[in-house]
Amino acid sequence: MFSKRNHAFTLIELLVVVAIIGILATVVIVNVSTAQTKAKDAKVRADLAQVSIAAEKYAISSTNYYIGLNCSGASCDALASSTDEDLQSIGRISQNIRSVNNEGLTIVATNKSYLASTHLFSAPSPQQTITVSNIAGSEISLNPGFESDFTSWATAASDGAFAVTTTAGEFHTGSKAAKITMGATTAFLTGAHIYSQPSVTGSTTYYYSFWTRGDGTNAGMYGIYGLGGATGYLVNPISTGVTGTSYQLVSGSFTTNTGNTSVQFIFGGAALNGAIAYFDDISIKQF
Repeated sequence: MFSKRNHAFTLIELLVVVAIIGILATVVIVNVSTAQTKAKDAKVRADLAQVSIAAEKYAISSTNYYIGLNCSGASCDALASSTDEDLQSIGRISQNIRSVNNEGLTIVATNKSYLASTHLFSAPSPQQTITVSNIAGSEISLNPGFESDFTSWATAASDGAFAVTTTAGEFHTGSKAAKITMGATTAFLTGAHIYSQPSVTGSTTYYYSFWTRGDGTNAGMYGIYGLGGATGYLVNPISTGVTGTSYQLVSGSFTTNTGNTSVQFIFGGAALNGAIAYFDDISIKQF
């Protein structure tokens, strides 16, 4: 007759069980964490989509079209107290985003286009950026991307050179851009420069933008000159401020003088022999 005896777990068996429980717990924690991250990112993306709607509505109703609405974090949150219901909506959305990621919303205004960005939790794209609004206006620029070479553009210089470049990295979009190389004559309008001359209406506000890059040291120059009626510079010759070799957007606005029938949109290089500047995707719009 055999007697019963208790069989205790060995130390190895206990360690194996503990290890299995640890692995299962890790898997559960990772899955829960991943699900939470995805949920947070989905909430942020949904909020950004609502920003787009509110911004579009405000853009249509605002004669100034978002002028002054560059904001970040707390300044975006503060829009919740605005008297405009669309700005209120953007402010409340920024507050909602802050409650998720402690960062809130950032809005950067360009020319008739506004970028909203905030932080996501998931890799490899921790920064989520969307185009908030891009209202189509009446485009008057001619051959804006130089895809038809210098058609509708005039070129002039006592020395220096200008060309339509097709070299990768030297154009912004499409397959071409304007490349201006300054010679010994460096004064604006005397040195190498190009210009287009679209028709305009007098006493009217237009919004312009273009993409440009420098040669790593020097930035290009540009100016806008009104013709017909009260002639003169509408935008005085000024540096683009972009010296680097990556394209950046430059934008602004001008109001034509009484009687202006056209404008010359002029691009040149820095006042230095051998300086190079590139220009692409020029836009002049009336809204």
